[in-house]
Amino acid sequence: GVITSTGGGAAIAVDELEMRGLRVTKPSSATFAAINDAGIAVAESLIVDLTLAGTRHDKVTTVLGILEASQELDLLVFVIGSSARLNPELAASAIEDFAGRDLPVVAWALPDALVTLQRLHRAGVPAFRTVESCAESVAATLRTRSPRPEALTTVPHPAGPTVALDERASADVLSAVGARFPASAVLGPHDDVPEGLPYPVVVKVLSDEIAHKSDVGGVEVGVADAAGVQAARERILHSVARHRPEVGADTVLVQEMVVDVVQEMLVGYRVSETVGPMVVLAAGGVTVELYGDSAAQLAPVDREVALGMIESVRATALSRGYRSAPHGDLDALADLVVAVSRLAQHRPDVVEAEINPAAVLRDGHGVVALDALVTVRTPTPVTKES
Repeated sequence: GVITSTGGGAAIAVDELEMRGLRVTKPSSATFAAINDAGIAVAESLIVDLTLAGTRHDKVTTVLGILEASQELDLLVFVIGSSARLNPELAASAIEDFAGRDLPVVAWALPDALVTLQRLHRAGVPAFRTVESCAESVAATLRTRSPRPEALTTVPHPAGPTVALDERASADVLSAVGARFPASAVLGPHDDVPEGLPYPVVVKVLSDEIAHKSDVGGVEVGVADAAGVQAARERILHSVARHRPEVGADTVLVQEMVVDVVQEMLVGYRVSETVGPMVVLAAGGVTVELYGDSAAQLAPVDREVALGMIESVRATALSRGYRSAPHGDLDALADLVVAVSRLAQHRPDVVEAEINPAAVLRDGHGVVALDALVTVRTPTPVTKES
């Protein structure tokens, strides 16, 4: 709802709110009757226009109380007129007293009135210098779903440094919560290429110090046989030694090559110092940083929330038959988002995790995590006093 002491400013506020997809609600005839019965003459319209009465503490308090009691509004925008600049005590006092009530109230002062805005902020009333920022904040607030109780669980922040795991160890962490990875084998510096590998395969450098393997020539795909694996290992380790000699990499990961991929996505997880565990979905692959196309939610999430995240990421249109392309298994992608979000419950030591790319296969064939990186926080060792 919109209430004001200046009709022109309130009309601007209504326009700005409605341009952002919000519906400004006209109070019912019964509510207007209650206001008039209280001795405050207000015409029945979309805007509750108090005119000069909007500068009187008792009148404003009465009207706010009636609007709150009506339970017809989710939020009330108070547009304060020139009294905000000329008489800040009069303009702000009744709104200040209403802070923290069941009906949330925000304010926009027209013209700009910093003293009034500062008073309202100190009282706990969101107050804005521009109608655009006011409308954007109201829209963001009303579109936000309340966090689910399971997402509010406090995750401890154990003391100690963070340590990045290599890809195989990262896959072990994520497999334990339900992520699916290709068949793979680790080849150390003295290991022979094992028999029975599911060719073609991908060969990658395996090191907890190299997060972006392709940047250092650390990946080869489509390797067809054992001789190819051996040759790829030599080329990869030589390239990595040239780019990152300090690492001393000597081990590779041989991984089943996944085909018939409809699209690549990124599924991430991190523990924010301010809001706690979060799960993220975005377009994946090496160009993920180029696109501002992602969805984030407090973790853990359920399947309904995961499906909503998928719907909000525009890139997932590729898995819905875009331009006659095959449909991808978005149900399985939702399952993966849920699985990664479970780190919040089962692995409080994990501070960050990322699957990129997560290969979305044809509908009914699932999603396979092709690369993973997990960072954990290790407890600080307790030292005994001598």
